[in-house]
Amino acid sequence: MQILNNIYNVGRVNYQNHLGQKYQINPCLTDIKTDTFMSSKHNNSNIGLVNFCGLAHPLKINSLEKMFQELYEFNGDNVEFAQLAFRKVRDYLGLADVFTKDLSIVDLSRPNASKRTIAKFFWFSGDMGLDEEALKTSSRASILGYIRHEFEHYLQNEKMMRSEDIGIERFIELDNQKALKAHKEALFEAQMPSKSCMSDEEFIEFKTSRIDRDFWGNVIAKRGVIKSGTPEADEALKYLDAHLSYPEDAPYIEYYNEFCDIPLKHPDYLMFIKPYRDEKNHYDYYTSILETNARNVENDIRKQYQEFVAKKTGQQSPTVEEKEPFNLQELIKIKRFDEIFEQKFGKYNLPENFKAYMYTLIGYDVHYDTSEINNKLLNLTREDILSKLDLYEIFLEKGQVNMRSQEELDCVNRFITEYRTENPRYC
Repeated sequence: MQILNNIYNVGRVNYQNHLGQKYQINPCLTDIKTDTFMSSKHNNSNIGLVNFCGLAHPLKINSLEKMFQELYEFNGDNVEFAQLAFRKVRDYLGLADVFTKDLSIVDLSRPNASKRTIAKFFWFSGDMGLDEEALKTSSRASILGYIRHEFEHYLQNEKMMRSEDIGIERFIELDNQKALKAHKEALFEAQMPSKSCMSDEEFIEFKTSRIDRDFWGNVIAKRGVIKSGTPEADEALKYLDAHLSYPEDAPYIEYYNEFCDIPLKHPDYLMFIKPYRDEKNHYDYYTSILETNARNVENDIRKQYQEFVAKKTGQQSPTVEEKEPFNLQELIKIKRFDEIFEQKFGKYNLPENFKAYMYTLIGYDVHYDTSEINNKLLNLTREDILSKLDLYEIFLEKGQVNMRSQEELDCVNRFITEYRTENPRYC
């Protein structure tokens, strides 16, 4: 079992080429959200067509039941079960000669994170990891679901890497631009814009050094290039757009301690910026097409395995789904906050961190209940806003204000000064 002590320092693992069956790549069926069996029209055998949004290959219809049976009969601990489930799902998806990495059991905890990451696919290295602590308390149906979820992320990344419109190098270039921007913003937020330990070029070189091009080169060689203009190519572009707007880890500057001697965010950041940032990131994460597609297949295989076990044990299949990591109805409230903020302040083009301050300053009075924050924001009078701006300026004088750039800081300061004259200008 491979243990990775630092999830952002994933070492390269040499892969071994395997000879195996070549699979036909069919256009993605956009109306299929979960693994779906379709009967063959060409014969009367129990061979069907299994579609995994882009991957189609012949499998025996009973292969899923066979996999469930082997998992059900397995008597090892949860770590051993996870390793077996990983191999079975990989083979079930027809990826045995393509996904050449082993499953890693890792520590996925993150400093100051409000949610613990349970599983993760690291696109840059091709590694897949499960959190060692989460495995101790997870049901086996959940573990199977986590693995299927992460394999969906692999398939999403594979589609982008194989796309003629994107490819490995363009994907890396665009991801680097996104990460570098977030890194610079994180440094400025931490009030240390001149303390970066490396130049932009060094940052990109370090980040790029983690990418396992051999892994992705092997994938493309065996799976082929997706031609431009095909349904699969169009879907890859949608995935790319989602990836580039996906919440970036980089604003939490502690992630970069592996190569920069940078302290954790000081308490002022955690107090003023993090409450809003967490809620917004959770919403963006939860509603991303990358996550909705992965959750669909995760929930589907988990439910099917639960039903299989229920039949074997003679017990009733669970009627209540295991709790989702986030409650969408709750997260929609942060979207409503954005809408109300836009109504009141949108024309001034104020930066997001100012929005975060307003969320926090209002939230003091209502214990960060987003519904109550929205009500108070909706009914804020000019006098209320001025009182909040007075508080903001107190924090500013104490050096406790964090913006992502000097331009954003200047924008907010100018807005506050001119708001008092009832004639603020746009930023």
